[in-house]
Amino acid sequence: MQGIYVPYWTFDAQTRSAYRGKRGTVYYVNRTVAIDDKQQTWKLPRLRRSPKSGRVARAFDDVLILAATSLPKVFTDALEPWDLAALEPYQPRYLAGFRSEGYTVVLPDGYVAHARIMCGQIWKIGPCFSFPGIFRKPYRRGPHMAGTGGRQGQAGVEDTG
Repeated sequence: MQGIYVPYWTFDAQTRSAYRGKRGTVYYVNRTVAIDDKQQTWKLPRLRRSPKSGRVARAFDDVLILAATSLPKVFTDALEPWDLAALEPYQPRYLAGFRSEGYTVVLPDGYVAHARIMCGQIWKIGPCFSFPGIFRKPYRRGPHMAGTGGRQGQAGVEDTG
């Protein structure tokens, strides 16, 4: 097995979201029924809806998006979480003896992937697939993520046959 250097996009964001809808609160009513000439009381759930609105604000720092397609995402996801506090500035010697891949996921596609992750975390519903207004011009803060991440891992399948 040989190591490979793969690039990542990193995104930061300050988000503010407003929401409006209806909240459901479950309450129970007693219902008495006759079954085989025996009286039984059941608690039946009911839903009371009431208007709900508010705002959610959240900061995101270093949302990582794999920027290459040579490795299956399931393998690279298994290496997470990365120790971003241990990042070191990039040096060409880091690549000595390793293959390296350039960016094969373009920045706009990485931006969409990170927006889905953030949306899912804001609303706690998993990745979002429809989010009007989020496609503004991406802001990129420069090459602050270049480096090794202070961690090595193995991702791949070894042929034992």
